[in-house]
Amino acid sequence: MKKIKTIIKQNKYFLLTIIAVLLINLIELPFYINTPGGLINVEKKIDITSNYDTAGSFNLAYVGELKATLPTLIYSLFDKNYDIIKTSDVVESNETIQDASYRSSMLMKEATTNALLVAFNALNINVSIDSQKMYITYIDTKAETNLKIKDEILKIDNRSVFKKEDIEELISKKNINDEVMITVKENNKIIEKTAKIIDYSGKKVLGIIISYDREVTTVPKVAFKFKSNETGPSGGLMMSLYIYNSQIDEDLTTGKKIVGTGTIDINGQVG
Repeated sequence: MKKIKTIIKQNKYFLLTIIAVLLINLIELPFYINTPGGLINVEKKIDITSNYDTAGSFNLAYVGELKATLPTLIYSLFDKNYDIIKTSDVVESNETIQDASYRSSMLMKEATTNALLVAFNALNINVSIDSQKMYITYIDTKAETNLKIKDEILKIDNRSVFKKEDIEELISKKNINDEVMITVKENNKIIEKTAKIIDYSGKKVLGIIISYDREVTTVPKVAFKFKSNETGPSGGLMMSLYIYNSQIDEDLTTGKKIVGTGTIDINGQVG
């Protein structure tokens, strides 16, 4: 112990410098930084038996995102390709960073399923939807409710709901400021919660956004292999094109590298 103390005394300035450098690099600031991204070949992210070897490729375009530290923040001031974004523009005042990350992950999962369903529908191939759950992924700051992000919605006023349209139909029959009872599953516990109906541009809403978590069975089988940090819904269009292209007799790429971005909903509408 005495020897260790001696070493620390002899090297205290060096050790303090190391600690200071670590703190400067590790302490996160209230900003995000959007950085230059790149391309992801969809073929590397989706396992599906194809009718042929594609001559070209379908690629997702993406940008990177960093939580700002002092060095990255300073660097971004001098590089026009780096954009500084306030945390408040990414995370709402009534949620945490973990809530925002959960939303992005759920949007990615929903995007992969939508891409699969749209492609198989265009191919006239049957898809078995084994389960369909609805999770809250966003709560507006104007919402009057004790609902939480990650809650699974089960019932509205004791009536079972299975899709967003069920909820919209029940709400349409009520008045603004009416309170509805919502049965949810929170941390594997069934809980009764409430929400008031509010007006949003002339439409009756609860002030929440819901994402689907679907389990499906297909022939051929489709498996998605995205990393946990690869999130968001914007790859839906390119994924659906790749799945569709893998099952037809003509190669739509014609040997070209096709790059794109855009969401896709279950009806095939591109955002």
